Amino acid sequence: MQQELQEALLSDNLELVEDYPSDPRRASCLVLGFTKDARPIHLVCGISHPDMLVLVTSSGRTRTNGLT
Repeated sequence: MQQELQEALLSDNLELVEDYPSDPRRASCLVLGFTKDARPIHLVCGISHPDMLVLVTSSGRTRTNGLT
């Protein structure tokens, strides 16, 4: 998973989805990046301390519940 996070954050088509400058836990943002296999990964990024980046992730996998 760490490799995929790096790929998503460094992808050429990284997109800022939303910016949360007034988040009570500190400023953060939601970004969408893609792995080398074109798998979408959403990340919420925030700075906890000057030298610490906090990432919360969600992979782009979907659940079909047997539907096609």
